[in-house]
Amino acid sequence: MSPSEKATHWKSLIEQHQQSGLSIKAFCCQQQINVHTFHYWRKKFSASNGSEKQPAFVPLNHRADGLTGEASILLSERVQLRVPIQALGVVLSQLKRDGWL
Repeated sequence: MSPSEKATHWKSLIEQHQQSGLSIKAFCCQQQINVHTFHYWRKKFSASNGSEKQPAFVPLNHRADGLTGEASILLSERVQLRVPIQALGVVLSQLKRDGWL
């Protein structure tokens, strides 16, 4: 496979993943591809077109007895999570294990 064919192949896989709604880990397992290789190509394409979004931080509500409210986590254009602040650490750990972060 030539370098341009390889790039076209990976660009197609990345687009398929974006439309699938699956986590990276689940998509790679389904397609029988290496997760690390997928991340490499996804980062390569994001860097080349400048579309990689920088993380955004929002202030957390704070009361004397602790944090309250929800955090909103945007995982993709179609997937957004609203998580109680108290569960944020557990949710972020799980997202990292599942290849979302």
